[in-house]
Amino acid sequence: MNKKLVSLMAATLALLGVFALLAPATAQILTGTPVGVSLGVSLVVIGTVAAALIVNQIRFGLSADRLLKVLIEEGDDRGFPDLPRRPSGRVLPEDAKAYVEKCRSDVDSDSADWRLWFLLAGSFEIARDRHSAVLALRRANELISSRV
Repeated sequence: MNKKLVSLMAATLALLGVFALLAPATAQILTGTPVGVSLGVSLVVIGTVAAALIVNQIRFGLSADRLLKVLIEEGDDRGFPDLPRRPSGRVLPEDAKAYVEKCRSDVDSDSADWRLWFLLAGSFEIARDRHSAVLALRRANELISSRV
């Protein structure tokens, strides 16, 4: 099954779960008791925060897809490095680290190019450094947004 479809289905189910909190939250608030009202308000707040986080993650994923499409349309295939892998399919750690360093030096040489930041994000992802990947991808999004 398509990864986008699975992601969309998972997000939809999660949002439905958040909206399912509204009925018990409303029921608790309508009890009129201090405990019931505070419990109901807490459910609404938790549901709102969860929905905001889900929507934010969906938007972030869509922006990453958009950047990849632009990179491919430009004929740039650097986003798919051919690195040595283990039998499991994971890139060997020392090769992943070397690729991160190469991408980092590319960004250092031209920090205004969103493509290099996108590639750096991909290298961090290959090296399993999700936090740095997200930060680099955010920077790539900022740079391409300021370009338009």
